[in-house]
Parts: sequence; C-alpha cells; structure tokens
Amino acid sequence: MFKQYITLFSFLLLSVVAAHPAQAQRNFRPGYIVRPAGDSLRGEIDVRGQQRMGLLCVFRANAGAATTQYTPTELKAYGLQSGARYEACQLPGGLTTAPGGAALSSSPTTLFMQQLVQGKAKLYSYVDEGGNSRYFFRTTDGPVAEVVQIIQNVTVNDVLVQQKSYPFRQVLSKAFIDCPVVQPMLIKAELKESQLVAIFNRYNSCAPGQTSTVATARQTKVHFGLVAGVQSGTTTLDDEGKVDLKSGTRPVFGAALLLNPASFNERLALRIELLYQKQLYEGQYQRNNGVVTNLSSSRNAQIALQTVRVPLMLRYTLPNGLVRPYAQVGAEVSTLLDSHQALIVETNQKLGGVGTTTTSREIETRNFGFGATGALGVLIPAGPGSLQLEARYNQLDSSSRAANQLSGAQTISFLLGYNLGR
Repeated sequence: MFKQYITLFSFLLLSVVAAHPAQAQRNFRPGYIVRPAGDSLRGEIDVRGQQRMGLLCVFRANAGAATTQYTPTELKAYGLQSGARYEACQLPGGLTTAPGGAALSSSPTTLFMQQLVQGKAKLYSYVDEGGNSRYFFRTTDGPVAEVVQIIQNVTVNDVLVQQKSYPFRQVLSKAFIDCPVVQPMLIKAELKESQLVAIFNRYNSCAPGQTSTVATARQTKVHFGLVAGVQSGTTTLDDEGKVDLKSGTRPVFGAALLLNPASFNERLALRIELLYQKQLYEGQYQRNNGVVTNLSSSRNAQIALQTVRVPLMLRYTLPNGLVRPYAQVGAEVSTLLDSHQALIVETNQKLGGVGTTTTSREIETRNFGFGATGALGVLIPAGPGSLQLEARYNQLDSSSRAANQLSGAQTISFLLGYNLGR
C-alpha cells in the first residue's frame, strides 16, 4: 500500500514538471509599468525568476487583455503592487552579464535591476546567468557602479588557501564620505544583501535633505498554510532481542506558517508547522518465558503513538521557473498525547506444558521526543497562494523511558499543502 503512495507521488511530481510550459502564462500579479516619459500604467506583471525579470517585463492591463513584452530600453521601471520594483539601469561600460561574472564588452548593457533601497543613495541587484547575485548603486542621478568582493585561491607555502579582498568597502567609504556614522559599518562589511541594505539605509537617514528611506523589495512576509497527507513509520523494540515494527499508512494533517524574513536571502525561508498524526505498531514474536528455557512465550507488541509534532525547518527554494523545487532541513519536537498505549501481551506455557497464561505489561513511554527532519518538494502558484507537494523524512530519539527499549520512530510522509500569499 505504501509503495502505491510513493508511485502516486512520483507521478504527481512528473506531471507538475511536465505541465510547466502550459502554465507559463498564469503567474500574473497586480503591478505597474513606468514608461520613458514618466507616466505610469497599472495592470498585471508576469512574475518569473530573477534572471528573466532582469531581461524582460511581460505586462497586461487586466486578466482578459493581451500581453505586451517590454525590454529594458522600452521602459523606465516596472514593479509589483506590493513587492519588488525594477528599474532600467545601464551597466557600467565594459561589463556584461556573461556567465562567471564581469567580462569585457564594447558597449554597456541595459537591464532591469531590482531596487533594494531608494533614497539619495540607491541600491540595486540582479542575478546573472551563472546564478550569482550582483549589486550596484548610484547616488542622486549619477551613473550606476558595481560593488564587488573578490574571492580567489592562492598558494601560500605550497598550500592552496582562499583569499578575499573587499574593493567595495573603499568605494562606498568614498561615496558616503559626508556621513561619518556609516563609516564604521564598512570596516568589516561583507558583500551580503542584508548588510548592504543596512548600510544604505543608514546613509540615507543621515544624508542632507533625507528624512527617511525605503527598502522597497525586502519586507518580512508571513504566509499561513494548511497541510495534509499520509505517513508511515518504523521503530525497533528490544524485548530480550530486537523486533522491527512498522506502522501502516495513516493520515497526517495540520497548520503551518512560512516566514520570509527581510534579513534573509530571498531564497531562504523559515517553516514551522503544527501536525497531528497517529502511528499503530503491532508485531508478534517468540521468546523463552525466562523461567524454564524449554517453555515458549508468544508475545504481541501493541503500540499506539498519538502525537502532536512541531517541526521547524529552514527552506531553500530555487528562484527560477514557475514550478520551483525546494529543500528544507530542521528539527522537530513531538508531544505524546497518551502515554499508556504501549503494551506487550504475553501468552506463556504453564509448567508441564499443559495450558497457558496471558499477562500484559506496559512500556513506559516518554512524553516528549526530539529529532531531525528533512524534505524535498515543489511550489506551484495557484490562486491567491501556492500549492506544495513534498516528500519528508524525520527521525526522533528514543520513545521509551528505558534507554534503547523502544527506538524513536522513523517516519516517511507525503504531504500536500497550500500557502496563502506569495
């Protein structure tokens, strides 16, 4: 039965990936475009991966209207109604978006760059063909300049070591010379989005004529969701010898929160869930009765683990494509709702071999369990939110109070979830 669920889940994943081209035009969200003359037009923007967003804007006035494609030379800017804003920016002469980073070019290239901070100093980013995030800035209406951090491998005393240099620190120090309070922030700064946003916001708050600054693209988002599916577990009982037990396929369901903190890279998120599930383990095995070795003891383990589980996971989602794969890892806490549902029923032969006696004893179970969890899945835009299909594995520590008597459950789950918002 459980193999049928694995086959079904694999089929659904393949179907979703195969359906990607057919759904390519269905990821429109409320937004706007700004034409070269400065006038704005509201409508819907087709949201894709960061690379495509930097090269092309696909716009329609409403759900029934035809789509129009704009290149960076045809618009001043575009953006989402509540989300990222992209401005047409000309790369510094001599730079292109060639894989592997900067390369020589005979003429500058114009791209839609995502605006991370606006104010007297503006911070931008885009993702190049190699999947690398690159950062640019400009002050007032000056030219766009790239900020770079160089990492290279060098040989020192016949040992290959990684060496870093930070040209962007000097570039920003010179550009922000009129704001002394921002200078200490640059001394040990790394080329990370969260640190750059903090530096630019601090500069804009102290620059003459600036009363506030807005980090337009990076706001903390919280998405509520529901999740349901099936799960099956295995455990090991030590009762004068090892006994492998398996719980059949049973339902699991609950609620979830998906958090996209503003300080995180946009590909990272935190996932916390509250899940209910019940696992039923039963197995028959033979032992000696412990008194007279030639008398048999037939034993039946009957174990019900009714738990509420709270996994906390860090999720990494691939940024490109309408159907986006993700992976997540984390830790899980389990609370046992009934600690008196783990029994071993013994049927022992009487002395002389005539008749039997039946007794039962309880396995003392722990009220709480802890363990690790990991998952692979895909996200699919659907209505005002997104569907997720996921395969998950988790391993808890010991289920019994006595060490090694009843091992922690190993669980495989196949889950379908829905998250509100994007």
